[in-house]
This record gives sequence, C-alpha cells and structure tokens, in this order.
Amino acid sequence: MAKVAFNLPFNYPFSTSLGDCSAYTRRDSKKIVLRSKGGASKEKIKNDPVFEKTRQQNKEFGGCSTAGKMVRSAMKSVKHLADMNLQAQVTGVITAIRDMDTNDIGKRSIIFSRGKHLLEGFNINKAVSFDSVITTPVTYSIDRAEHSAVIQLPPISPGKNFLSQWTYPFYRFRINLGIIRDMVYVDGIGYKQCLEDVNDYTEMLDTDWYQWKDKVIGQELGLKIIDPVFDESCHLLLTIGIEFGTPAGGSIKTVKHAGCAKVLGMT
Repeated sequence: MAKVAFNLPFNYPFSTSLGDCSAYTRRDSKKIVLRSKGGASKEKIKNDPVFEKTRQQNKEFGGCSTAGKMVRSAMKSVKHLADMNLQAQVTGVITAIRDMDTNDIGKRSIIFSRGKHLLEGFNINKAVSFDSVITTPVTYSIDRAEHSAVIQLPPISPGKNFLSQWTYPFYRFRINLGIIRDMVYVDGIGYKQCLEDVNDYTEMLDTDWYQWKDKVIGQELGLKIIDPVFDESCHLLLTIGIEFGTPAGGSIKTVKHAGCAKVLGMT
C-alpha cells in the first residue's frame, strides 16, 4: 500500500494527480483533499431517465450558484477577507433558503426574505470571526424606502473591545450595502431574477486608517444607493469588515488575508 504524507503550512496551495484521484488543498483547511476521477458521462446525465432527479437537482444547483454570485457581489468590498471557500458557504446558505420553497424539485424559488435569519450574522471567516475582534456590537438600521443604511461604530479600546489577532500597525473598517434579488424558475429559460436588471448596485464606504494601539471614538456612518431598480422582490444586504495594513512608500498597503467580515443585516 502506498502512503503519501505532507506537512504543509495553512493556506499553502497544492494540487496534483495521483492515478485515478486528484489531490489538492483548500484555503480554509490544512488537509489535503482526495477526489476520485470519472463518473457518468455528460450525455448520459442529460438524457437517461435514470438521471431525471439528477437533472432536476442540477437545475436548482445552477440557480443557487447564480444567486450565490449575486450575494458575493453585494458584499464585494469585504469578500476578499474570507478565509474559506466563500462560494461554497454562501451557496450552502442559499440552498437552505431554496429548500423552504414548496414547489416541485427542479423548480423551487429562492426567496431571500424566508432565510433572513440565515444571512444575518453570517461570518465569512472560520479561524477568526468579526465579533471576536470587535467585541462590542456594531448597531445599524436599514431603510428599504430610501435604499440606505446607518451604522454606529462603537468607541474602540485596544485590549478591551478590540482584540486583534494580527500584529499589523494599522486597521480600518469597510462597509458595504448591496442589493440581492429573489429568483424563480421559468420553464424554457431556467432561473432568473424576479426583477431583472443588469446593473450592480453596491455602495461602499471605508473609514480612515487607525493605529491598532490608539483609542478611537465612536462614529456614525451612512450609505445610500442612488436610484436603483427596486421592488418587493429586492433586498438590501449590509456587511462590515475589518482589514489591516502596513506602511508602504508614504501610504498604507492592505495586507492580504488579514482581517475578517460578516453580514450585519438584511431587509
């Protein structure tokens, strides 16, 4: 029996082929994943009656993937802070929302308001959560009619309610307000947004850079999306993140993968 042993650092990129298996690492794990190759042909899955249920599930998976892309776009200024496979995690939440629909499998709708409790508080980090770094709650309000949000950042005291897991000298907050839309299945077309619009309505705001050792007073920040195409099938998604930086040529350079973020609220 052949055995393969590795001692790789966390987040080290690795992929290879081992006979009938593929081996690779993921950013959110220290483990090496082994996956067997092969399976039924695309033609068989497409036409064989045995795979009818698979075809129905594939249609819904495609809809969930599209909805997941929309959600990730709505948190675009903080999604780079994820330390896990964000696409898979967001798609998993949307799959749970889809399962709340009572239509036949293959045609179930994705109505975000049904899964509001699954999205609010959603962390895009496994190793270090936003609430473990900023331990005082960030309060907020979202106004659907005005397509706006107001965030109250608490006073920050290093070592008290600011427990940084990173040792970089600067940090700042990033806030994102985006629009997501319910999706339905339409015969002959597939999954589509209830209210279609090609525009990407996302408003972003960054605070100043602060030194990690200094106290910072509380502050109120506001965001507003101007004139979006919006109806009852649309929802506002508010996210917040904290990222870290180092001095670089008279400015501050963001440190890749240092920081964390979460969904504050949705309405």
